[in-house]
Amino acid sequence: MLRKFIVLVLLTSLSSGALAQGNIFLRTGHHDYQLTKTHSDLYFFVVNVEFAAPLVPGVYNNPEAVSISLWVRGNLAPGTPSGLADFDHGWQFPGDEFYDRGGSLRFEISEAAVLSDGIQVAELVGDGVVLTVDSREIDYGSYHPGIFELRADGTGRIQNSNNIVTLDPLNEVDFGEEYITDLRFDPGNTTIFTNVRLTGIDTRRIGSGSINALDLLAMLTLILFYRANRKKNRANSE
Repeated sequence: MLRKFIVLVLLTSLSSGALAQGNIFLRTGHHDYQLTKTHSDLYFFVVNVEFAAPLVPGVYNNPEAVSISLWVRGNLAPGTPSGLADFDHGWQFPGDEFYDRGGSLRFEISEAAVLSDGIQVAELVGDGVVLTVDSREIDYGSYHPGIFELRADGTGRIQNSNNIVTLDPLNEVDFGEEYITDLRFDPGNTTIFTNVRLTGIDTRRIGSGSINALDLLAMLTLILFYRANRKKNRANSE
């Protein structure tokens, strides 16, 4: 009975990446891309999303998130709607509040994605835009919330979203009126999601012989436990 229990726990340990991984993040920024300044001069941006649950292949449209943040910094061309010479603006909100303010997050993970090494842009689904993080705000008095988009062909863009700065009186700013920066990158070598936890059995991970530290610790602990019990049973029989 004990042996069957040990085998069951070992199989569970090998198949459950959730035991071995920490929180799941979407993390990227200006350092991951070749920047082409199309309008104004956005020279710094960071996008961070912490997810509330493991990621698996499938469609994600405003998924549950612990927090979502986007920080942008740059110099503005004369005549932008805000009338400012530069900007340094960041947001960090719980996922629900981010969506309630007007933001959105969309992507789809391919069934063929190898989750154990994070997720690269090439492992997202689509021929056009494969990832959108839109920090649009409605009636919060800000001109600069960005929309960040990546395409399957290794191009992308970050620009200000179509914000409604105030509702009364109505004050709007359209896409790209404050800043536009085009992006280039290698889809196969640009990792977007890190510390990806798995649900269910990933046969590619098991077949590759890749066993993480927590899996190994679980196996060693069970082996020692089994040996100790066998010695104890022998001693009792004598």
